[in-house]
Amino acid sequence: MLPRIKLKYILFITFTLIASLPVLFLAGWVQESALDKEVASVKEKHLLVARNLTGDLERYVLDVESSLELISDNMLKGIKIDGVPRHLDSLYLRYLRITDAQGHITQQVTALSQTEKEQFSPKTITLLLPIMKTARATPGRVIYSDLVRTGENETTFYLVKAVANKHYVIAALSTTHILAVQKQISFGRRGHVAIVDRTGRAIAHPLPGWVKSSKDMSFLPPVKAMMQGKTGVSKFYTPAMKADMVAGYTVVPTTGWGVMVPQPFGELEERANDVRHIALTIALVGIAISGFISWYIASILCNPIQAVVEATELEADGSDNPLVSSVTTTQRFIPMSCAYC
Repeated sequence: MLPRIKLKYILFITFTLIASLPVLFLAGWVQESALDKEVASVKEKHLLVARNLTGDLERYVLDVESSLELISDNMLKGIKIDGVPRHLDSLYLRYLRITDAQGHITQQVTALSQTEKEQFSPKTITLLLPIMKTARATPGRVIYSDLVRTGENETTFYLVKAVANKHYVIAALSTTHILAVQKQISFGRRGHVAIVDRTGRAIAHPLPGWVKSSKDMSFLPPVKAMMQGKTGVSKFYTPAMKADMVAGYTVVPTTGWGVMVPQPFGELEERANDVRHIALTIALVGIAISGFISWYIASILCNPIQAVVEATELEADGSDNPLVSSVTTTQRFIPMSCAYC
């Protein structure tokens, strides 16, 4: 024999389920899509930040090249311009030199913060000669060297441009501005910016040791993609942070420098979990409210019926209170019977 359940409980359970199902489905959808939304948002934002930073670096490079051309043209014409050393300092150019085909200096101007030298070192000449050859093959274009470590805490890019009479303009560009750009951006607990040269070596990175050693980062998938001139978003593992990362990356067109904006994937999961907890809390509150309302409605519907049942039982028992044409109840709101609908 099936157990007998009161009508009030049946109505209560039914109403609660009907009201709760949409809330549960919505909460479940929010929880499932929370991480996907976090990843999609990061992909869009990080790629935008990377593009903005490369835009800043590209404008800086164009300023450097314009200054190199203007200053070198006047030097070749024998025209002296006041304030050039200070201007070189403002662009983090260490010096600008005119050389012959063998790299011997014929003219030069040096930044205020630097000491003037008469000749390049043999090591520097060996480094510059292949770049000079490339510059001669592409006249009018400034050729950039790869990242060069010129001191324990000093890194440089050499800029070479071929000019008339088999002469060359050679400038040394400090990485100071690039380091400053990298330090401007940080987010979350470990979100950061990393900038590499076209060979994948670290120019600017939150780990000082990687910057000091010009760490080869070409083993990372996004760095490999940047070395090929690509732009995009990548998920990868990095030993620097010992975590899975998601990063937007792109390249400075003129120089081939790569800008990467990574963030630990765990931080995205934490934010997604926060959304899940909020969704679960809202769902539980919604179910509690729907349960309270369902109980109230079930009581309104069942109390008059219960009063009729009780009166009928009194009549059947021959009580002194016989069933009359109307059944009294303390309930203020009583639903009409279908006869009066």
